[in-house]
Amino acid sequence: SKVQDFKTDNTGHLVGRTKIPITLETGRIDLTLADNQGHKKSVSIRISESQPIVQSTKRLTINQVTGLAEPGQTVSVNGTGKPDSSIKITVKDPLGIKMFETVVKADSRGSWSYQTTIPLDAPLGSRQVDISDGVETITKTISVSVSNTIKIFASSITYAPGEKLVFNGTAKSEKTVQVTINDPIGKEIFSEIITPDNSGSFNFEYQTTQSSPKGTYAVFATQGESNYVLRIGLGGLPTPQIIAKIDKLNYQSDDKVKLTIQGAPKSSASVLIIDPSDKVKTTETVTMGLDGANTREISLSGFKSGIYTIVAKQ
Repeated sequence: SKVQDFKTDNTGHLVGRTKIPITLETGRIDLTLADNQGHKKSVSIRISESQPIVQSTKRLTINQVTGLAEPGQTVSVNGTGKPDSSIKITVKDPLGIKMFETVVKADSRGSWSYQTTIPLDAPLGSRQVDISDGVETITKTISVSVSNTIKIFASSITYAPGEKLVFNGTAKSEKTVQVTINDPIGKEIFSEIITPDNSGSFNFEYQTTQSSPKGTYAVFATQGESNYVLRIGLGGLPTPQIIAKIDKLNYQSDDKVKLTIQGAPKSSASVLIIDPSDKVKTTETVTMGLDGANTREISLSGFKSGIYTIVAKQ
């Protein structure tokens, strides 16, 4: 039976293609090409049973996602899916209320990724993260919390002049903790290096006198990269204030100053560096975390030798 007509080009060549009817039985057949002058050319071909075409697809996958993060921390997630498809990421609170949603695009190989920074004022607690390609949904849980490996507690928030200040603390075991106490005018009146016991507990005391200045005292504890600041009052309740502390007093030009600032949670403060000629060298605004703290490093590159002053104010 006739299948299809073809035409030669102006050079007499012929190139064409045709579909084999689906009703044609399997086996060997003769395919004949004939021109309008009756010339014929035949070729024998074998028709085999067709195989179903299976389309290759990629299932939705994600790599390991951190289960714990802090406000201000950058978190990322990545995985694979159908090439050139859209991946929807939805974040819900423990009640199932949508907090955030975004869509990312998978590339031609099916790879996708997303990165975001948790806001400093983000509420603490768990989040349900749903990642979907429209067919499959993968659910993960992430907890937003303020993790601090070191804490100190006072036996009271207010003392009378002449009383002993008593403190207990927790930190990583068998790693030294440096504790200092500053009086209301910022003068360091106590400093000690303590090694916590096997359970991570430690304690220290400071004896005040009747002539000790009244006001708010700042108690600092540092262990490695972790810092903790506690306010207590002598002769009255402690008052809210910006407290700043640097990790040491003398630096080389290639050092970095580690500055710890403590204030009200989510509050802002201006940090100024005054050079030896009493001119402002740098200034920036910092925002406290939910724990009221902000720790940053300041590069001394470009600073000349001399005595500098760091001022933190609201």
